[in-house]
Amino acid sequence: MAKQKQKKKEVTTEATVRTSAGMRDSLFDELEALRGGSSSPARANAISKLCGTVIDTVRMEIEVQKHSVSMTQRPEKKAKGANMVTVGVPLSLGA
Repeated sequence: MAKQKQKKKEVTTEATVRTSAGMRDSLFDELEALRGGSSSPARANAISKLCGTVIDTVRMEIEVQKHSVSMTQRPEKKAKGANMVTVGVPLSLGA
């Protein structure tokens, strides 16, 4: 029987740029690593789920901002001087 060469697994330790473009780059890097054999389906699945969670969080923050804006534009709230709620940190949604 011939021995099969095992591929050495490479783990990326670079920090992801915290923008939508950085997340896309990380996803595509993981896809390439998976196709190249230096990643595993379990790792790719975990990264995909994490990115989905980040996207869901951003979506929720956008909805809260929309709701806050609509509430401050109501005449009875303007008269009382309602302020906009600040949620999370400023997000870059594109690059």
